[in-house]
Amino acid sequence: MVRVLTSKEKQLKKELESKKRIVEKIQSEITRLIEEERKSSRKSEVTPERKLDGDSFSENKGRLPWPVDKGVITSHFGLQKHPVLKYLTEENIGIEITGDKNMKVRSVFQGEVMRVFAISGANMTVIIRHGKFLTVYANLI
Repeated sequence: MVRVLTSKEKQLKKELESKKRIVEKIQSEITRLIEEERKSSRKSEVTPERKLDGDSFSENKGRLPWPVDKGVITSHFGLQKHPVLKYLTEENIGIEITGDKNMKVRSVFQGEVMRVFAISGANMTVIIRHGKFLTVYANLI
């Protein structure tokens, strides 16, 4: 029994590390985009429309629509207890909403698509800029 549980623990730790690598890749891409944006914003002035877009997004904090018609929050923001390994915690930089396969996904607010890319194990990922804010939609099919 101990061997089985130890084996299961090793498997879960590998899965957790794999998920952490995916999160790190997404975070790295967000950081790169922010740096690109910072460099380009030095060169160009922010238009009133872009300012308004950012202000409107922040004014709607806590009231933004969901990106899917129906879904369930499967992971909350911040430090979370691991669902299986009780002494392990995970840091989530967003929330995760799970919906049905092939469900249509939409941006939660008007914005500009900054990047669309694939990450092994996370399907397609889309990053959208809403003024000074970014939203990330990952594991899209």
